Amino acid sequence: MRDHDPALLTRVFADLAHVMFCLKDEFGHYQAANDAFVRRTGKRSLRQVVGRTAHDLFPKVLASSYEAQDRAVFATGQPVRFQLETISDADGHEAWYLTNKLLVESEVSGSSMLAVISVEAQLPRGTSPTDVRMRAAIDHARTHFRTAVRIDELARIAGMSLAQFERGVGRALGVQPKQFVQRLRSDYAASLLVNTDRSIAEIASMSGYYDQSQFTRMFRAATGLAPGAYRASIAER
Repeated sequence: MRDHDPALLTRVFADLAHVMFCLKDEFGHYQAANDAFVRRTGKRSLRQVVGRTAHDLFPKVLASSYEAQDRAVFATGQPVRFQLETISDADGHEAWYLTNKLLVESEVSGSSMLAVISVEAQLPRGTSPTDVRMRAAIDHARTHFRTAVRIDELARIAGMSLAQFERGVGRALGVQPKQFVQRLRSDYAASLLVNTDRSIAEIASMSGYYDQSQFTRMFRAATGLAPGAYRASIAER
């Protein structure tokens, strides 16, 4: 994608309260961001964001995941579409977002930058029986993902047929229930890789994967790195 001025993209997303937007250079430094992004990082102004990296603004587990994904986009040129991920605010409160990443080329600088657009997932917040049951099913997945979570059991908790539940989760989170559970597992595994010295096989078992092979495959799909490489990238920081 070609853009005459990166500031134009920032203006497009300036007033969208539930959409975080930023531009990064190939070294991971933020070059622009909208107000929603600045607020999420707890900074007072864009000046406190520009020039910094994800590791300056977010917890290291999340930052490493973001940066691994960024490197893959720069290396391959392939965009990321609707990646479900958590983004933490300055107080450590996490929220689910659907993230898109693509390269844009500025005619001003002549260099490629990474445009990141993250839309807050619309989890059911109402008090209707349907919303209450849907939240209960999602909360059940959040607390039981380390076991063999059955999607049909989550649908039963939600009081829906399997097809109805899959459509409901798809609308709220942008992914199917199985993908949501896999994301919960990969995020938990990432925290173990960073904060413990447990073996890869142990972490696979603790995070709800069948075996180390499945863990490696799923974790790489979620973060862009194999578990060992992810741990090594953290150790370098």
